[in-house]
Amino acid sequence: MMDLRKLRHLVVLADVGNFTRAAHSLHISQPALSRSIATLEDHCGERLFERSAEGAIPTTFCRPLIARARRMLADADRFERDLNASARGEIGRLSFGAGPLVAALTFAPMLQQLARERPGLEVRATIGPGHVLGEAVRRDELEFAVIAQDVLADRDGLIIEEVGNQTLAVLVRTGHPLAARRGLQAEDLAAYPLATGSAPDQGEESAGAALPPNGGLIVCDSFTILREVVAESDAMWLASIGFASRNAGLVPLDFDWDASRSTRIVRVRAVGRTLSPPAREASMLIAAGIASGAR
Repeated sequence: MMDLRKLRHLVVLADVGNFTRAAHSLHISQPALSRSIATLEDHCGERLFERSAEGAIPTTFCRPLIARARRMLADADRFERDLNASARGEIGRLSFGAGPLVAALTFAPMLQQLARERPGLEVRATIGPGHVLGEAVRRDELEFAVIAQDVLADRDGLIIEEVGNQTLAVLVRTGHPLAARRGLQAEDLAAYPLATGSAPDQGEESAGAALPPNGGLIVCDSFTILREVVAESDAMWLASIGFASRNAGLVPLDFDWDASRSTRIVRVRAVGRTLSPPAREASMLIAAGIASGAR
């Protein structure tokens, strides 16, 4: 295998044209440079430089090799720069996923921060059901996914790490007829439609028969749309309490539906796979967003 240091010696000697000055430029001794060039000549069986009192001149055989060596050294320098930038998370590719609830709470601020601080990074953020994201992690299509723990029926090949909890609440707009009332009963809620998502990651599906009473049902996987619907109507929204703290237009109802109901949020990654630096940063940002939304 060719030693890049010897190629650099070759190029510098060709540029300087003198062994002593080239050795000084390379911060090595002149005998060490002479041995390096001699090793290359022994390797190819041809003379690379004509030695004379005037200096060292590349032979006809050597000239095209010098041009090739320059390109190889430039590629090596670029590779080292890219390697260091990748280790810092500045470039490369990041693919991850999250369920709709986690995505709605964390993706916008997290992606904004990555865009500001890692503009050279290619980011692919996927939103979907937990069981689908888990399979994508298993197939190495995603580095990790952040989902509700209770949707993972098959955990083979996955490492599961808890990143937080989300408490569910019944949210309404601030001007809703029930917003200011205390000690609400089931019959008070029955006159209003309930907005919810269909993906199990949101935690609602696991509630089953324990869903709050409602007069009708609006099912939509987009949390952005659900927020708009609830903010502009009398519909109720079964969602994370975090959406109330992040949106001044929504408040939780004082209804004892199930005060202990919460969704455990976990990060899943494949066994035997090490997360890249950008994946570790994105994961920490998502965890911070979940913690903020839980307050």
